[in-house]
Amino acid sequence: MKLVSIVFACTLATVLLAGLFLRFFVVALGEGQTGVRLKAGTPTHERIAQGLHIRIPHFYDVERFHGGIHISAIRLPCKSPDGSPPQPASAKVLWNIMDGRAFYPLTLANPQMTHAEVGERAIEQALCALSASAENINLLGTKDRHRVMGHLDEVLQAPKGIRVLAIDEKHP
Repeated sequence: MKLVSIVFACTLATVLLAGLFLRFFVVALGEGQTGVRLKAGTPTHERIAQGLHIRIPHFYDVERFHGGIHISAIRLPCKSPDGSPPQPASAKVLWNIMDGRAFYPLTLANPQMTHAEVGERAIEQALCALSASAENINLLGTKDRHRVMGHLDEVLQAPKGIRVLAIDEKHP
């Protein structure tokens, strides 16, 4: 009887230690997630795919990002054609995080913001820059859609790891 209780105690201790090991030293990136490998808090050039990844907290870590599609309401800087003050407008923007390595510095610069808020702010800034630099552009118009999406790809995708999939008028 004493042997059974010793075996049970050893088995229980092994299961608890394995659970603690998995909790603190293994990161699981599921479907639709992307990540960036950090060595001593600095991002590496390693592309992180789905699966299990070993981590040593604070020295060799993985920062996870949800790679699914975010649907956000973004305020648009709309110019009035007659020169009057701009009317506030908003759009429904579908976007996702494509490259965690490029997106990670944005999260470091804004630690108090969620990943979604950081992405929304970057998209809003890109649209403001386009609106300020281009004459007679309608950010929601079908005529300028190719130009707007091309600008967003150029400004957001490679340098910031964000891909804008669609911009539509926001419906109440």
